[in-house]
Amino acid sequence: MQENVPEQYRKAKIETASPGRLILLGYENIEGAISNAIDFCENKNYLQMNEELIRAQKIINEFIMALNMGAGQLSNDLFRIYSFWVKKLIEANLNRDAKQMLEIKEMVAVLHNSWIEAVKQVDTSVTPTRSSNIEWTG
Repeated sequence: MQENVPEQYRKAKIETASPGRLILLGYENIEGAISNAIDFCENKNYLQMNEELIRAQKIINEFIMALNMGAGQLSNDLFRIYSFWVKKLIEANLNRDAKQMLEIKEMVAVLHNSWIEAVKQVDTSVTPTRSSNIEWTG
């Protein structure tokens, strides 16, 4: 069976992305998933809300697994931040709390902005933006 063109494009974009760009794509997708979850929560579509929050948690867990915990304090700090986000997203999901989801989304946005600046410093071949239109599935 042949894959559809948008799926092929998405896969190619991810497979050819620099490590910095992959991090940015992850953050964009976390923010997008949380935004979708907030909308679904406000519309009382709790099944879709749950799916979006799980998608965000999966991406955050991928970030956790990618950390080199022997690399120093930054890895430890990111581990604590990411773990906190996962915990709060689980709580927000259980409580159907759009306000708590928004608080986490705002925290994600702050760190996302920091990563944008870091990628600009290291990888001059890309122009990081906050909108890639590429979604992670899983």
